[in-house]
Amino acid sequence: MTLAAVPRAGEDGAIFTTFVQEDHGEGEAQKTLGLLTVPLLEHDLGGASVLSSGVRSTAELAQLGLHLRQRGFTPAPGSSTLVSLLNDVPEILLHRMPSNFATCCGLLQANLSPPCPFLSPPIAALVHASVSQLRSILPENSIVIGPLEGTFRGKFGGISWLHDDEHRTSTQHLKASLFPSSQAFFCHLLSSSSSSSLRVDESGAGQRAHASQAVFARYECFKDRLERMCGPSLMLPAAPEPSAEDDDDDDDDDDDDDVENYLASLDLLRFTGRVVEAIRQYSEGTCDENQLVLDVVNVWIPRAQKRLAVLPFEHREDQKAPFVPGDTRPTKEEVATFARCFESFSAGIALFFYARHLLHQVAEGEEVIKCERGSAETRYLVVSRRSDAHRFVERRKSCFSR
Repeated sequence: MTLAAVPRAGEDGAIFTTFVQEDHGEGEAQKTLGLLTVPLLEHDLGGASVLSSGVRSTAELAQLGLHLRQRGFTPAPGSSTLVSLLNDVPEILLHRMPSNFATCCGLLQANLSPPCPFLSPPIAALVHASVSQLRSILPENSIVIGPLEGTFRGKFGGISWLHDDEHRTSTQHLKASLFPSSQAFFCHLLSSSSSSSLRVDESGAGQRAHASQAVFARYECFKDRLERMCGPSLMLPAAPEPSAEDDDDDDDDDDDDDVENYLASLDLLRFTGRVVEAIRQYSEGTCDENQLVLDVVNVWIPRAQKRLAVLPFEHREDQKAPFVPGDTRPTKEEVATFARCFESFSAGIALFFYARHLLHQVAEGEEVIKCERGSAETRYLVVSRRSDAHRFVERRKSCFSR
């Protein structure tokens, strides 16, 4: 089916909606009538297949991944699974999602499967499934470093004006995805250090080694994968080893103090800076397509019938000016130009999209179900070769770029 054959206004599958942009100069909302159509991909796959959580073929996964990189968005491979997991999250935890989600940051995906005393099992399951599905459609030479942040938007939380997300890819954000930063995690390490089942040996040095392994576990996995991908010209720093100190094996309290002092002494931001510098040096010495780039992929999950309107990448191709941090909304002239180009998958479909490059907002209008059950929007840091990244990769620099 060609794009021209996708149903338009007045036909099945297409609606008119209103895109809202705040005009700060006049203090009034500017409303532009726009045409919203179902993406061609939904017609190619079929609505039932888009919603399916069944096992997808390699060809379908490749099709979803290509749509994400070329057009900036794609349906989740297992949309109904993500929607179901979100609806399993108790209401009280939904509104605490930023803090609950933060406890998942910096942990290996394997840590999210079994119950952990400092993790919310429903949030951990949602993060685990999101990462698994994201990995299934990204190119082989792309790495999902880990979760970055998450938000729940309830009845009054939908953003009803066109915008790009102000996502940053700084050294601080890379640190957040690579290393556990929640106080609950470190408290768990301290409490487990006195457990005989977790002790490396009976000394304080053994306990510090155990703590170091836990803190740097995700980094070691990231380092191994990235060095295999890039070869010997990428030389990432080794995780620092705890210093050897004299220990009194008979004093468990001193051992616990050693672990606490070791954790307090870690300067993970400085260490991440060394990681960034190593990647910069690698990129300066290799061809453009093999250079590494850092970006954020959003996983947007509705609880019910909520929809997201997006402007595919190709309609902003003529915009040669770079994005300016803080300038996240289009002009009224841009909105008028793009008014007939917006797309939205059918109700209840979870999306993966590059939110800091893709104009989007909640779909609104008389023909759109105004769902009040809300949605979750979680963000994941991804590193890719430039040849495997999307077309707007140069629009905003990452901490790897000088």
